[in-house]
Amino acid sequence: MIMLQRVINLLKNVNIKIRPYVVCLMLTPGKKNCSEMARTVGISEKKLYAFLSKAKDNSAEIEKHLIEFAKTTQDSGRLF
Repeated sequence: MIMLQRVINLLKNVNIKIRPYVVCLMLTPGKKNCSEMARTVGISEKKLYAFLSKAKDNSAEIEKHLIEFAKTTQDSGRLF
């Protein structure tokens, strides 16, 4: 429950247009392909694919939020 609340809190700062993609990336443990991500979060593959097909329009917003998220969660003592 604590992890779910943390995800919800992080998503408050993410643009509503890219939330489905961010949620799918965060919650899918295996491959990050359209069918696996849709199955994990319980949404239609067609709906997720339609969103991803518009990724060119949203790519700058997606990159900005994912980079910001990575910076806030990185372990400063480790190099990747």
